[in-house]
Amino acid sequence: MTTHISTELEDGVLAISFNRADKKNAITAEMYRAMSAAMHRAEDDPEVRVILWCSSSDNFSSGNDLADFMANPNMDESSPVSVFIRSLAEGTVPMVSAVPGLAVGIGATLLLHCDFNVLGENARLKMPFTDLGLVPEAGSSLLLPMIVGHQRAAKIALLGDSIDAQQALDYGLAYEVVDEANLRSEAMKLAQRLADKPKTALRASRKLLRPSPEALVAVMAEEVEHFSAGLNSVAAKEAFTAFFERRAPNFRACD
Repeated sequence: MTTHISTELEDGVLAISFNRADKKNAITAEMYRAMSAAMHRAEDDPEVRVILWCSSSDNFSSGNDLADFMANPNMDESSPVSVFIRSLAEGTVPMVSAVPGLAVGIGATLLLHCDFNVLGENARLKMPFTDLGLVPEAGSSLLLPMIVGHQRAAKIALLGDSIDAQQALDYGLAYEVVDEANLRSEAMKLAQRLADKPKTALRASRKLLRPSPEALVAVMAEEVEHFSAGLNSVAAKEAFTAFFERRAPNFRACD
């Protein structure tokens, strides 16, 4: 497993940690493979009762590593990113997150699959897909409006506006906001409370609270279709070129 993703099992809680501080935990294909492996371990290991997503640095994740992604933008079912997001749809293990700093793109949509999101005071969530000429992914087109309502979902997904920790709490995207210094410990306390519950009842209850895996997988497939088409669009090329040239994109010239 890549050193950029680490796992630690403590008293029934499998902590999956982002460890790429120099890139604000931008996710590469290798990291997606490690994340999928950790998810599968959680499903297969009877000692794992809860998953805790966390970070070893001041940011949760800045989303896809764009250079790595554009070097291999494959989005078919066998691609590392597709395998991972499918594991989110089909996973049965309760998930908690401890979110410091930035949670962007998949770093934010991952949180929609968590049962409890504990945010640090400096957390900021952003889904910049339209700004990249793309569409929401990881089932977020279903989960986001279901959680926050259409108007707020449009603010986040269509306008690409970021929201701070307090807004996330107000929108129902966070369970609580805590001091950054206590973030990991508070999230672990919550995870341990879940781990103390009867496993079968907890997983069955979680399943009942969520859209079915089949519904999520179907939405994800539609998202991937539009996402893949978007990657080949003039708008996406302009967005990525502007990103690497450190300038604002001009989308009006792309239509």
